[in-house]
Amino acid sequence: MSNLCIPQEICDRIVNFLHDDPETLEQCCLVSKSWVLCTQKHIFAVVKFVIPHDLEAWKNTFPDPSNSPAHHTHTLLIYCMRGTTVADVTKGGWIQTFSSVMRFEARNVNDAVLEIFLSTFHNTIKALHMGRSCTLLLQLVNLIYPLLVLRDLSLTSCDFDPGGPLTITYSNPPPLTETLGLQVSFGMTSMVHQLLDIPSGLHFRESRLISSNFACMGRLVEACSGTLEYLELLLNWRSVPGNGSTGVVLLVRLETKCIEAKQAG
Repeated sequence: MSNLCIPQEICDRIVNFLHDDPETLEQCCLVSKSWVLCTQKHIFAVVKFVIPHDLEAWKNTFPDPSNSPAHHTHTLLIYCMRGTTVADVTKGGWIQTFSSVMRFEARNVNDAVLEIFLSTFHNTIKALHMGRSCTLLLQLVNLIYPLLVLRDLSLTSCDFDPGGPLTITYSNPPPLTETLGLQVSFGMTSMVHQLLDIPSGLHFRESRLISSNFACMGRLVEACSGTLEYLELLLNWRSVPGNGSTGVVLLVRLETKCIEAKQAG
């Protein structure tokens, strides 16, 4: 009896059912060369560089960036960029091999490296989250504007230096239609001003805002009033001089006109 040959599309479909089982996917990689491509698509869908060792391990495992599975990655999280070299950020380096990223989260990443990442997948990124960083507002806005399909924007634990006057030259700003999250200590007024100046307007459906600057939060909510369905506000009373309370969270479901208030921890 001849050997039974299962069509590749059937094998791929079986592997797809294992997308959330990394251990089994790793075993599937060892079954056959024909299974490698499909399993890598799931194994490397989410890549995290949390500590310097993670970055070194990636570079040692894939010394030739052109042969790395980075093109399978749709979610990239980078919390530490120590160990990055000039070769890493130049053409042909490992950074530019992440060409299909749709969700990008960066913490403690300087503007120069961030710009290279965002320029690499400016046609694909739909969600951008920046945390624990300090950047010039001019640079941030110039980085965001070329992201043609950006829908979700989140900036947490950030301080922004307004810098000099802004000159925006992009005629097609990102759509910004899904979720806005802001937790900005310094420079909130300037940040909000630049968001409100986007020619196409703001069309977020959800918004989570943390600040003691009630006027800025009010302007953002008003700007999104035509599309906003869910609003979460943390009124940060601890930032108000002479006020020792812990703050209050307002959860507003606009489609049902429901408002829930609870004490912040």
